[in-house]
Amino acid sequence: MKKMVLIMFLIFLCIPSIGHAHSYLSSSNPKAKEIVTEPLETITLTFETKIEKLSTMHLLSTGNEIPFNNITVKDNQLIGNFSTPLENGSYTIVWKIVGEDGHPITGEIPFEVKVAENNVKTPAQSSTPTTKQDSVEKNTKLEKEGHTSAKNTSSRILVKILIASLGIILIISLVLILKKKG
Repeated sequence: MKKMVLIMFLIFLCIPSIGHAHSYLSSSNPKAKEIVTEPLETITLTFETKIEKLSTMHLLSTGNEIPFNNITVKDNQLIGNFSTPLENGSYTIVWKIVGEDGHPITGEIPFEVKVAENNVKTPAQSSTPTTKQDSVEKNTKLEKEGHTSAKNTSSRILVKILIASLGIILIISLVLILKKKG
C-alpha cells in the first residue's frame, strides 16, 4: 500500500503544469467610455497575468491611426507613449495581447479627450496618420504573427503532454515490474 501511495505521488510530480488561465484586461488608463479632461500622453493597459513581448496596441481616431512614440510591454502592462498630448476628440484603443498561455486576445477601448483650451499643449497628430486600410493591413499582419506564436506555444504544451505521458507509462511499467518481483 505504501508503494502505491509513493507511486501516485511520483506520478503527480511528473505531470507538468499545463493549465494556464487566459489573461484578461483588468484595468486601463483611460478607462472605457471615459472623458479625459487632462492632457493625455500615456495609455496604460493592465492585464491579469504577464503578457508576451509581441503584444501591441493601436490608437484610432475617425478611421486614422494615431502613432505612438513607443509601446512597451512590462510584465502584465502594455504602455504606449505619445511625444505630445492627444487633441480633443474621440479615440479607440485597439489592443492585441498574447498571454503567458499563448492565446491571443483582442479588445477595444473607446474614450474621449475634452481638455480645456488652456490645458492643451500641442497636438499628438503632428505625424501623418495612416489610413484605415493601412491599419487593417497592419492588424492582419499582427494577427498572423500572433497566430504563429500561439502555434509555437501550443507545440510546447504538446511536448509537455507527451513527456508527461511517457513519464506515466514509465512509472506504470516500473510498478508492474516491482509487483511481479514482490
